[in-house]
Amino acid sequence: DAAGVLIVALRNAEKDYGVTGSSACIETARDTLIKIETVRRVLHDAAATTELPFVRQTCIGAETLLHSVATSMRATGVLDTHMLGDSIDDPELLAEMHLIVREVQWRMRNLARNIYLRAESQPSPDALAALSGIIEMMDG
Repeated sequence: DAAGVLIVALRNAEKDYGVTGSSACIETARDTLIKIETVRRVLHDAAATTELPFVRQTCIGAETLLHSVATSMRATGVLDTHMLGDSIDDPELLAEMHLIVREVQWRMRNLARNIYLRAESQPSPDALAALSGIIEMMDG
């Protein structure tokens, strides 16, 4: 019975939250993955070049988290839609893909905000200055 309630709720989630899928989410998923990989490279370079231990540890931790996010995104199959053909017209599938992309984007913004809060609480303003560009990349 409990599973039945959850299944019905999930089927009706589109009506409740206004989530509609479109094939644009496929391109957005690819763009999001490119953004994740770009930020990971910037984090890697920042960790290798900074003299601030806090910034180094933050960059290493954020890079590891983003690697996990990218791996999880790939595991959903949202990036492999080319195997389904040129045109995906299943609205439920597109809505689910849209939710996956939104979740990944939210995780990046949340990570950016957490980094900002941690950097802002550091005694030296150099930490926030060193991370501000990375925070903007993830949050933008």
